[in-house]
Amino acid sequence: MWAVLGFLIAAAIGLVTVLAACHRHPAHLGEHPWIVDDTAKGHVGIMAGLAGFAFTGVVLIVTLARD
Repeated sequence: MWAVLGFLIAAAIGLVTVLAACHRHPAHLGEHPWIVDDTAKGHVGIMAGLAGFAFTGVVLIVTLARD
């Protein structure tokens, strides 16, 4: 009970702080030194390999657990 109450109080304080900080200064959208879409395309292969490895591990564990 106290953990939930503490979390809600901390979340409320954080929300008020973020809203107060963002309300004064609008976001500045300028030039960035990186290209986000090329970076995302590069990560797709890495994430696909990691997902396949994790799924294979889950199948192996379930198969071994049944036997």
